[in-house]
Amino acid sequence: MPTTRRVFATVLTLFPALLAGAQAQPAAGTWNPGSQAPATQQPSGANPTPQTPTPQAPDLRTYVSMLDKAQVDLRAQLSRAEGHVAPTQNGAMSPTVFQLMQKVREAWDTAERAPRGFTDNPTYAQASRDIRHHFADMRHGEVPPPEAMDAARAVLEALDQIRDAANKAQNSSPS
Repeated sequence: MPTTRRVFATVLTLFPALLAGAQAQPAAGTWNPGSQAPATQQPSGANPTPQTPTPQAPDLRTYVSMLDKAQVDLRAQLSRAEGHVAPTQNGAMSPTVFQLMQKVREAWDTAERAPRGFTDNPTYAQASRDIRHHFADMRHGEVPPPEAMDAARAVLEALDQIRDAANKAQNSSPS
């Protein structure tokens, strides 16, 4: 019985300190006014796929620079992948193909961030479908590296078509 009283007395003594400490911690997902305000992230050439609820590029100029960066990144991954394909176990995707697939997915995400009004462009619509198709080719089943590289090259071509259409739309729109 004396041990129970001692434990109860200790808990009562520590409870205010524990309560104060718990109240000082912000809840997960809440903004603490004492901290820096979260920065608004918009897609840009430097950061084409930020985590944001409004993923569209603000304008065609920004969108073109985002597409340029996606193409540069995908070309770099393609050049790293050529000739560096490690053998894998049956049914396993090689690390090279996996990394290439990730870059294709990032390029697709970038293409999907077209500004409002450009998404109705027929070239954009077709090239976007092509990218989705080539990404699906890479995802399903065991894809040999040569076919994965061909799919990535086809995605590069589709990105180039979108970029050309965006440049044409940008140049024809009144400034």
